[in-house]
Amino acid sequence: MMTLMMESQSVPEILGVAKKNGAHEDFNPHVAENRDKIDFDRKWDHIRTKLGKPLSLDELATSNPSALEEGRSMFETSDEEYDILENQFLDTLNGTDREIYLMRKDGLTQTEIAERLGYKSHSAVTKRMEKMKKALIDFCADFNN
Repeated sequence: MMTLMMESQSVPEILGVAKKNGAHEDFNPHVAENRDKIDFDRKWDHIRTKLGKPLSLDELATSNPSALEEGRSMFETSDEEYDILENQFLDTLNGTDREIYLMRKDGLTQTEIAERLGYKSHSAVTKRMEKMKKALIDFCADFNN
């Protein structure tokens, strides 16, 4: 009876979606050898990619508190000024790079972006993002001069 009720309420499908789109809160922090959590953390932190785990601002603040303040003061702008600078940078990008930037800003992964743009793998997106990163560094250097 319970099985029929669960199937009528689409419980297996809901659980499948919840497992596929997990969050840190889904796992018990007191269980050390939870394989699902380990796999989730690897995907979340991109541990197995060449990019490695991204540096968090919290880690930076604890390891070098002055660096965070220096970085913050270097870019002290209002939201309106930031939007203007961002639009100026976007104007320097071609159409595809602009799309990649905006999709990444919306939180899409490199794989999802590659699928939407019709690339065979995420590596093309990664390469384009590396070029955009260099272009952004150059843009910021020109802005500060």
